Amino acid sequence: MDAVVSPQTLHAAAKVLKAEHFALDAGIGVDRQPELEVLYLFKQFSDGARVRLRIRTDRELATLPTLATTYAGAEWYEREIIDMFGITFTDHPHPRPLLLPHYTSFHPLRKDFHGAPIVIPDDTIGIPEIDIQEALKQGHVAGSRSDFFLNMGPQHPSTHGVLRILLHVEGETVLGGRCHLGYSHRGTEKLAEKKQYVQFLPYTDRMDYLSPLNYNWGYAKILERATGIEPTPRAEVIRVIMAELARVASHLVWLGTYLLDLGAITPFLYTFEDREQILTIFERATGQRMTTSYIVAGGVRNDLYGTFVTEVSDLLKKLYKRLPEYEDLVMGNEIF
Repeated sequence: MDAVVSPQTLHAAAKVLKAEHFALDAGIGVDRQPELEVLYLFKQFSDGARVRLRIRTDRELATLPTLATTYAGAEWYEREIIDMFGITFTDHPHPRPLLLPHYTSFHPLRKDFHGAPIVIPDDTIGIPEIDIQEALKQGHVAGSRSDFFLNMGPQHPSTHGVLRILLHVEGETVLGGRCHLGYSHRGTEKLAEKKQYVQFLPYTDRMDYLSPLNYNWGYAKILERATGIEPTPRAEVIRVIMAELARVASHLVWLGTYLLDLGAITPFLYTFEDREQILTIFERATGQRMTTSYIVAGGVRNDLYGTFVTEVSDLLKKLYKRLPEYEDLVMGNEIF
């Protein structure tokens, strides 16, 4: 269901959805020139029903009520929208920048933004975002202060991504922390504004480079719906098989690295051995191991090679035998 709500009725609509056990799935900003729009997507876990609420604001005023007072998870989505679109959310609990430095004065995903230099002021210092006064109130920080701030990250692959955590610590005791995600936003939406539809396909590989075929497919389906293109039944079957292989390969990375952070190396070696087989199949079918750009509007780039069915069948037989072993390696592991 798709509904447009006013700023005055947003919370009433959200409370009805919450009472019906709808979870907030995402919050997205859109520049609908001349207006700005925020989409809140909800999903009901019992039967998968979906609801989309749209709320609009004048471009110059750019002010909306926060949804975070009803759905706490809206806080981070709205912080991204503040950065990217310049919309102010009244009564937002933590309206700090999420992706951009605090001294930037532009909003990159507005359609009228065409690039600007980031000028770092001379008096800029690293401003701790930990509330020291709150820590003092709670008695965490003594009069003779021995607490300090510690940057954990950004590093990769230790945190499986470029995440920075600003930790407030006293000795080995963690008093608090703030997460900074601004190292991972790649401006994909802005890049798309300057590309033809067919040129944008390679960017979908990089949205999730562990499962690129699924993102190729999602983008291709959008173009097919918009243009009325119907892929052949054979192409659809190939898409399903390739996307499922990509999904399994992605899960193998998750499973293998799940205990790696805790010191268990063996599951990682086993899962990556099996993942290599899938990537080899991708390489033979698409010419690439990871960023495939294989699923396109109307079908796939090329047909499958002669021994594809045999190789996939052998892989599945091997994975079925592996599953009990994976369970022992992870669930039966003392570290877990």
